[in-house]
Amino acid sequence: RETPVHRDAQCPVEWYDLLATVGTYEGAEFELRGVGIRYAYIPGTVVGLSGYLLKHGVSSCVGERVCYAYFMRPKVISRLGILTEGQIQVDKYS
Repeated sequence: RETPVHRDAQCPVEWYDLLATVGTYEGAEFELRGVGIRYAYIPGTVVGLSGYLLKHGVSSCVGERVCYAYFMRPKVISRLGILTEGQIQVDKYS
């Protein structure tokens, strides 16, 4: 199955998303469209990125692929009382 290129609009810009892929598949490619990067997305790959800032997606593949995605939502961060100022600045990535 393909994951279309997208941005994670509800994720805080200050936090990185973590993606980990596992399975018995081949031929998948991970794309960062705005940066112009495309690379082999083999089983066991782990990616850390700002899903809000960087458009990303994965091509279809042959076999079985599972992606574990870790991301935060503003309400969770607020509830936990986590301060996020100063971790990442949007203007450094624009």
